Amino acid sequence: MSIPAASISLLERFCAHWEAVTGLRICIYDFGYFSMESDRLGLPYERRTHCSGYCTLVKTSPEAEARCIRTETWRAQQAGKATRAFVHRCHAGVTDLVVPIRLGTRVVGAVFVGQAAPASAKAGKTCAHRAADAFGLAGEQLREEMAKLPARSLQELRKFEHSALLIADYIRQTLGMAVTESLADAQVARDAHGRILMEKVPNYFLDRLPASPGHMKDALLYVRNNYWRDLGQPQAAAHVGISESHFSRLFRRATGMTFRRCLVEARLSAAAWLTKKTDLKIKEIADLLNYRDTSSLQRALKIHAGVTPRELRLRQPMPWHMNRINLMPR
Repeated sequence: MSIPAASISLLERFCAHWEAVTGLRICIYDFGYFSMESDRLGLPYERRTHCSGYCTLVKTSPEAEARCIRTETWRAQQAGKATRAFVHRCHAGVTDLVVPIRLGTRVVGAVFVGQAAPASAKAGKTCAHRAADAFGLAGEQLREEMAKLPARSLQELRKFEHSALLIADYIRQTLGMAVTESLADAQVARDAHGRILMEKVPNYFLDRLPASPGHMKDALLYVRNNYWRDLGQPQAAAHVGISESHFSRLFRRATGMTFRRCLVEARLSAAAWLTKKTDLKIKEIADLLNYRDTSSLQRALKIHAGVTPRELRLRQPMPWHMNRINLMPR
């Protein structure tokens, strides 16, 4: 389904044109929701992750996908430390030039230029062969996809540093004080006792669930207004006036997941936003979301997102924040 031209941001139009001219790919990592909260910086899912045919095929292996996440987290950390662009070849043989996006002293994202194969076709085949052996993937198919990538040397990729810096500067200038204002808004949204109003905290996971009619519409609204409280399926079923067993069937049919799973993901969505957009300590976030203790929240993040709270600050919003609800891990 094509997107109306009027709804495509200037940033996305520039990136698409630049790719058509150079044959390389641009990937923009957003560590703090700017691509979702600013119309001028809106990006499709394919722009926010490595989506070449080769990368997509590599990620069909859960082990390889986990390695990709670790690699991108490391790249983000390096971008935060670097004073200029750097070039890095990943574990699967794909090379990118990486430029941090800074707002003040805080790294809010990174621009990746490339998704390039090694300059030598022989080296590209070797990388694909190693990835196939390491992750149990189809070697011939990987080699075919590797051959479709633009072949560039590390030196050639470094020539595009200025382009990547221009993109980073545009994002930084467009953001202006937006991140600071978002932080102030989160801090201002408190009750008379100084407690954060969870009703005011964005929950992109719940907002992107498909619309449901009847009982399930009421159920999801109930979850939206109460997910941070001591809530369970019995209370939700009673709220909409049906039996718990019937509620369970309807909920799974409407959302593709259990009520418990939905509740966990909703809490983690809020935890991610609070971690990235406020200076709250992890214990304070755990308390807000009705976790027994800090360890419980840390364990949930590790199991469902594969990261610690510290690492989460340098990760893109989780897959369900990318307009692709079907990518949510089951």
